[in-house]
Amino acid sequence: MVVRRTSEPAGRGAPLPYARPGRGAAQLAYVLAQFLNPECHWQEARAVLEPAAAHWSRTGNEPALCRALDHLSTAHTCAGHYPQATRIGERARDIARRSGDTEAEAEILRTLGTLKWHVGDHRSALSLLQRSFAIRKITGDAWDSARGHNNMAVTLLFLGEHERALEHFEKAVSGFTATDGHTSLGKTLNNTGDLYFRTGELKSARRSFEEALKFLDSSGNRYDRATVKGGLADILASCGESARALQLHEEAFAEFRALKDPKSEADMLIGLGEVLRHAGEREKACGISVPHWTTHTPWGLPTRRPGPHAASVRPTATWADPRTPSRSCAPPSA
Repeated sequence: MVVRRTSEPAGRGAPLPYARPGRGAAQLAYVLAQFLNPECHWQEARAVLEPAAAHWSRTGNEPALCRALDHLSTAHTCAGHYPQATRIGERARDIARRSGDTEAEAEILRTLGTLKWHVGDHRSALSLLQRSFAIRKITGDAWDSARGHNNMAVTLLFLGEHERALEHFEKAVSGFTATDGHTSLGKTLNNTGDLYFRTGELKSARRSFEEALKFLDSSGNRYDRATVKGGLADILASCGESARALQLHEEAFAEFRALKDPKSEADMLIGLGEVLRHAGEREKACGISVPHWTTHTPWGLPTRRPGPHAASVRPTATWADPRTPSRSCAPPSA
């Protein structure tokens, strides 16, 4: 079975060739993971990848094992299983280095960089993503270069280096536009909107979020669309459009609940609470936000994006599911 590259690849690395009977199920798991992870089926991805990885380990096929572990680490990261994701990702990195597979190493460095972003270690995330970018840059692949720029931009955004982040976002937008990478373009526009929100440029932020939603309505997954809706809802609330903001928060909340993502559910409920608070419904706001947060999120501090004004900034914690201190920012793996 061969997975062909399109203008926007769904998977990573070269397809693994069939060699002998008994490997078919493990091969199929690798192919399925290229669909399951991007479509938010993280539990299902783990269910097929774990036995596949065990098979490759038993048979000593390290290239196949390395790629299966990379996908498995991603699935654990998206599900919030950070210790498991770290252990599996580091094992994959060690295999890639031992075998001299630089392409696999570049992908795994990106996976580990994304994981570091999820847990709030942004300096380490940036270092890993820069190393991945440097390795992949020599291929000259425009889509992959755009992805690298978006990866680094998201991390720089959370380090407060807004000018550098914007430069990378602009390069990512240019690259994804040139390669017809509509899903990744939508995610990058969403992230750019988050940057504008942080710097108080609400009109630019709204324009970016609305443009992102147009792309992701046709090419993104449920998580992508819910993420953008959360960001746009924050903008609308800041502009006094409470009714529309409440509707978008409710839609996003319903999606995150269906995806079994309790942290993102809590983020959306906090957004609902903020809209109600601005509308003078303080008792309802407290009733929505506080109990749900304390019941459903073990991470500690709220993770929603700070407002555009310094006085309104709340402390941010670790990266939220897929997972970000800003609910509206997509992870570096766009």
